[in-house]
Formats: sequence, structure tokens, C-alpha cells
Amino acid sequence: MKALHEKLATLQDYIRMLAKIFALLWKSSKHTLVLLLFFNLLAGLSLPITTIIWKFFIDSVVEAFASKDLSKPILWILIHLLYTQFNDIMHNLCRYFESNQVDYMNKHITELTLDQIERMEMADFDNAEIYDCIQKVNNESTQHSMNLLRTLILALQNFSSMSGAIVIFLNFGPLILLISFFACLPSLVINIKMSSKLFDIFTKRFERLRFINYLKSVVITYENIKEVKVNRLNSYFKTMIINDFNTFLNEDKKIRKKFSSQNSMASLLENIVSYSFQIYILVKVVSRNLTLGDLTLFISTLSNFQNSIQNVLSSISSFYDDALYIQNLFSLLEREIPNQEATSTPYPADFEKIEFQNVYFKYPGREEFVLKNISFILSAKKSYSFVGLNGSGKTTLVKLLLRLYKPTSGNILMDDININDIDLEQYYKHIGAVFQDFIKYPFNIEKNIALGAIEDLNNFSKVKKAAEQSGADRFIEELPLKYATMLNKEWSEATQLSLGQWQRLAISRAFMSDSSILILDEPTASLDAEAEFELFTKFKDLMFDKTTILITHRLSTIRLVDEILVLKDGQVLESGNHDTLLRYNGEYARLYKMQSDMYMKGELVNEGSH
Repeated sequence: MKALHEKLATLQDYIRMLAKIFALLWKSSKHTLVLLLFFNLLAGLSLPITTIIWKFFIDSVVEAFASKDLSKPILWILIHLLYTQFNDIMHNLCRYFESNQVDYMNKHITELTLDQIERMEMADFDNAEIYDCIQKVNNESTQHSMNLLRTLILALQNFSSMSGAIVIFLNFGPLILLISFFACLPSLVINIKMSSKLFDIFTKRFERLRFINYLKSVVITYENIKEVKVNRLNSYFKTMIINDFNTFLNEDKKIRKKFSSQNSMASLLENIVSYSFQIYILVKVVSRNLTLGDLTLFISTLSNFQNSIQNVLSSISSFYDDALYIQNLFSLLEREIPNQEATSTPYPADFEKIEFQNVYFKYPGREEFVLKNISFILSAKKSYSFVGLNGSGKTTLVKLLLRLYKPTSGNILMDDININDIDLEQYYKHIGAVFQDFIKYPFNIEKNIALGAIEDLNNFSKVKKAAEQSGADRFIEELPLKYATMLNKEWSEATQLSLGQWQRLAISRAFMSDSSILILDEPTASLDAEAEFELFTKFKDLMFDKTTILITHRLSTIRLVDEILVLKDGQVLESGNHDTLLRYNGEYARLYKMQSDMYMKGELVNEGSH
């Protein structure tokens, strides 16, 4: 992926980016944005108006020295009081609408991002550049979007102040303001160069930053603490993290030192121009026999104008800086995703078979095939088990069946329909799955189970029945808050479950589903042998009238299934039931004998699937 800042290199690209950002703000909340811009324009006029009020106040005070009449100075003080109150109301309204617009924008960006991620395929997440882009959006876009809004508001206020200053100087010497403007441009160029340089560094080190953040999460996550402490890893991880921070800090210090020197020179130029013009204004006021109020007005207006210029130019620099980061958001949102709506074939509820026809598959960006010429038939309402060593292709087959990936070549059919032509929403409604790497959702127990059938999210009786079927109800009923218990120590009043208890909740989710296809990927990996045996007897009921695929390394449990497919090096080596394969005395018999010997010796190691 090209360095993102190259897309902003020209003025045309910059304007296009401004248009995209404004469209993002507009779609977030049109009404709020219009009111926000209007009140900020009014607020921006406060400086020139206040300066004019003080000009008349000073002149009235000078007159009062001679006339001893204080009515005019008091009147101008009252006018200033009323305008100050009006100005306070304007700023409060600005803050109110700004806060609302930030919230609307965060909601809009979150919604757009989640919608796009939902449309993306599993293969997109395997692409390191795309995955990094997603993480950058997740980590950076919200904050930089807020910065962009605040920068836009600041620029608008200062532009309004500059306009007021120009009106005041029209009859005195507008050329002064023009020269002051150009004197501030070097700072803009320097800051844009610095932003571009820092963004390049951020992009290059992002993967390492992601690694550091992951390492920090390893150290502070509750489940990891015991292993980190026992293995005395805190100091080792801390050293790795701090060393990287020191490296980044030294790199950044060099860049900041260089640009700080350049900024100091640019500031010197601005100050020379500013104070030269203040002397010029003093000479002009005296020579034209103008009032003390006029002197105060013009010097204050010049100072305010220069500050507004600096703020506007700083806003442009900040806008450029934040736009570089938010470009990741637009890169993600503008990424073309295949239209899922095109696959609208209804799900064949009464299908008779699932057939893999000459299926080859390799993961995106890889050269080697994980599956090679796979062909077999799964009959409806029968149970099957995929068996093989790690890396044999078992879980990859399941991923293809789940439509997380598409075959590189070949077809997967339900009767005569390619599964990738079936409406995806309907397809997933008819599939229930228990994964080895199941999710520990940050909800209470009831919702953790109910997520297995999102349409039954509020069906507590079904949740309770699913927990009873998995055996999870026994530990749930012992908890003070029962099904309302929050899980994980990160949350207040939460309970920390064992891995086996978490797995029972994951299995409960499978019992929630009224699916016709059931996939069990190491569903009992975290359970002891007794609990596993008890649960597998319940799986007989769960598998009834369903097409079931079971992946497990514990070969003693797969006698329940109707047929076993043995995989090796991405190919189906053998198939048949348990007794048939033992008599065949091939790969399955070898694995079964090896595992039986390990059981006898008490050395069985529970492996995960790949």
C-alpha cells in the first residue's frame, strides 16, 4: 500500500479530502452541524467587536478627564458587560453543539466501520495491510475525527476574527495585514513537513506498536497473571516494551529537535514583522492626530489578526496531520466488497447431501495448497468426524463449509446448489457451531448463551433449557446472581469462570440454535474425561436429525458418529466407521493405537486443531 500521505500531496487532493471530511460531518448530523457553524461564526467576531468597544471606552475616558463627565465611560462598560454576556451564551452554545456533533460523528463512523467489517470476508483479515488498516481505524480514527472537527471550528472562529480585522484596517492600511499573512507561511510549511515525517514513522512502526500493545495486554489480563508470575516474565516483557519505547523516543526527539529549530527561526520572522508594524502604526496615529483609542484599536487588531492567522495556519497543519490518519478510515470505507445480495438462492432446508467436488484451497498470500483435490459426500442428518494430525486440513474444511473462505478451485454443493450462491443470512441461520477458540463475550451469562440464536435473545426459557442440556446450569445456579452474573474480573460484580465452565457456555450456545447443520470443533477441549463423556452423551440428542461434523483429537469419543474421514497433508486418506477403519489398519488405526497407549500410560496430551 502506497504511503498514504502521497494522496494528500497536491492541493486538489487536499480539497478532495476536505470535501470527504465535510460530507462525513454532514451525514453525521446536518442540523447540528449547521447550528455549530453558525454560532462559531458569531463567536469568532467577539475579538474585533470587543476591540472596537474598548476603543470607544478609552476615547470616552480621555474625554472624561477634561469634562469630568463619567456617563459615557460607564455606558461603554455596560455595553461591554451586555456583549460579554451575549458572547458567553454564544460560546456555551458552541460547546453544546460541538459535544453533540462529536457524539453524532463517533456514532456515524462506528456504524460505517462496523458495516464495512461485516461485509468483509475472512480472507481480508488474512491480509496484513488490510488488518493493519482496520486496527489503525479502530485505534486512531475516532480521536483524529474529533480533532478534525475541533480544528475546523477553531479555523472558522479565527477566519471570522480575521474578517473583522480586515474591515477595521480597510481605511488605515490593509497592506499591513497582507504582509503579516505571508510572514506566517513559513511556519505552516515547517509544520506540514513535520506532520508528514511523523506520519511516515508512525506507519512504519505501526505493526511493532501493535505488538507492544498486545504484549502489554498479556501482562495485565487476569487469566495470564498466574503464568506470567510463575515464569517470572514481568521484567522480561517490561524490558522489551521499555526498550522499544526508548527507541521510538530517541527517533522522535531527533525529528522534533530539528523542526523546533526551524520553527524558532520562523517565529523570529513573525515577531520582527509584528513589532515593526506596531512602530509604524504608532507613527501613523501620531502623524494623523488620531486618538489613543485608535492606537489601541489598530495595535490590538493587528495583534489579534496575527494570532488568528497563526491559528488558522496551525489549523491547516493540524488538519493535514489528522487527515493523514483519517485517510485510513476512507481507505477502509472505500474498499470494494463483493455484493452479498447477489447470492439470493434460498437455503435448501430439505437437502439430501453436501458434496465437496475436487476442492483445492490455499490461504490468501500463500503458495502452498492446504487442501488438494478433496472430494467426498456428507449425507443429510448423519454425523461425521474429521480426524488427522495438526495441519492436515480439518479446520480448513470447516472454514470452507462455513463460507469464511471460498475454494481456490472446485465446488461445495448442497444437492445441486453451490453453497456460495445461497443467501448468506439464511445459510447462517441453519448452522450451529462450537469453536475451540470460542469467544468470551463481555455480557452476563444469559446473554452469553442467548447469542447462539440472536433472534431468541430475550427467550429466557430457551436459554435455561440450553444451559441444562450442556450441564452449565449446575454452576450457574450456585452463583448469587445466577443468569444475571457478569463474567470476567474486568467488570464490577463479575465472576471469573474456569475455562471448562466457559466452554459449557459456548456449548450452550449450540443448543440454542435450531440448525440443520452442526459443527463441533474440539467442543470439549477444556473438559476433563468424565465431563466430556457426560456431555457427549448429550450431544447424541443435539445431533439428532442434524448433519453433524465433529473435530476432536480424543478418538475415544468419535464412536458416536456414523462416518469418519481421515485427513493427511490436505487430502482424504481414509473413510468409514470406527470398526471398519480399525480393521483397515491404516492411518486411523495408527493414531487410535498411539492414543490408546498414551491413555494407558497416563500421558495423553490434549492438542488443539489447526
